[in-house]
Amino acid sequence: CRICEMEFTEPERTMRHMVKAHSKPQKAKK
Repeated sequence: CRICEMEFTEPERTMRHMVKAHSKPQKAKK
């Protein structure tokens, strides 16, 4: 995850995580 640095085995899951946990798409950078 670009925001909280969590890692997922699938990029798709990372995308879903960001939407659910941060309400933002994969473009945020910390």
